[in-house]
Amino acid sequence: MVEMMDAMEANKLSSNKIPKSVKSIDEISFQTNILALNAAVEAARADKAGAGFAVVADEVRSLAQRAATAAKETSGKIDDAIQKSNAGVIITTKVKGSLHQIVDKARQVDQLLVEIATASKEQSSGIQQVNVAVSQTNKVTQANAAGAEETASASDELTAQARELKNAVLQLQVLINGSSASSNRI
Repeated sequence: MVEMMDAMEANKLSSNKIPKSVKSIDEISFQTNILALNAAVEAARADKAGAGFAVVADEVRSLAQRAATAAKETSGKIDDAIQKSNAGVIITTKVKGSLHQIVDKARQVDQLLVEIATASKEQSSGIQQVNVAVSQTNKVTQANAAGAEETASASDELTAQARELKNAVLQLQVLINGSSASSNRI
């Protein structure tokens, strides 16, 4: 893009120099035409002796007029080329601006992708931490369940022992009551 901009600027500078050359050709044509007119005047003064000189003067004047016409046509074409060259410079400048915008947007997209990648890594790390926490919670839950089973088993065993103790107390009361009932009778 930079090379294209440089080439367009060089083309513009070169095109701007051409009108000076055309102006020089136009001035030469004008001076030649004046010389041809002067020669025609001198040929007319010389009368018959200047007849050959008059033919040459006519040819020089005709050549000067053709050069002037060609210079005018060339000037028009050069002006058109300069306008098109200037339009090319303007378009190239717009293209350059658009390319800069594209590059800026691409950089922004790249930055967003980096941010997304970073956020994804952080999410992945967070998910791993949640998985570890769930695994630890599962282990604690299993340990609590095992403890609850042991507590339930111990409770059943205590209940059975309490029944046995109650039966033993009842038997003891029967023994005590039975002997007290016998001692009251005695």
